[in-house]
Amino acid sequence: MTGAHGESSGLARPDIIEQWLATLRRWGYEGVRTGAVGPVVADDLAAAGFVAVQDLALLSCDLTSQPAVPRDRAIVRVRTHSARRESLIAAALTVDSRSFGQGWALDRPALQEARAATRRAQLMVSLSDGGQPSGFVLAGATSGRGFVQRLAVDPDRRRTGTATRLLGQAHTWLAARGCSTSVVNTETSNTAALALYRSFGYAPLPYGLRVLERPLGDR
Repeated sequence: MTGAHGESSGLARPDIIEQWLATLRRWGYEGVRTGAVGPVVADDLAAAGFVAVQDLALLSCDLTSQPAVPRDRAIVRVRTHSARRESLIAAALTVDSRSFGQGWALDRPALQEARAATRRAQLMVSLSDGGQPSGFVLAGATSGRGFVQRLAVDPDRRRTGTATRLLGQAHTWLAARGCSTSVVNTETSNTAALALYRSFGYAPLPYGLRVLERPLGDR
């Protein structure tokens, strides 16, 4: 649902939502999960039988007051025509699965959708001394506004500064593309992520986001 994360964004009429659900049933799906949506959309979906399964804090920071971070050679930018592109994407997806678990992990189409959600996007993968992936960040930029769309660190590499280094590189990339602000969301219960973002100057916006689900067996 493109644009559904806005504070006042709403959905179509209830009968249109039912048409969407009927289409998904016809295609053979047993259930549907939304992306992160704003409060009005969440209420519209709740009225259509959806249940919230994730509450997200939405945070923003000012990039203009942050110093540029020197290029970290252990963090590789995934280039479109790079010979390493496919292996780095596979590495990022492996880290994502280990970090978020199978129920919430991105697959390749979902990662591609996230990259296409902004006008410009950059995937960066952090490699350990042995060349193994330790984490990744996906940053996106549209019309002077930046987004940290995904940040994941392998569970075995947490509390090593990997997330801090990845976020610093993401901010530097966003600022170089004219972004004055950056926005990120994370689970309200993820105290480690919230502490990381606060250390970079992120502050909560007046509203949060939700992810909702609904089974499609009922009619």
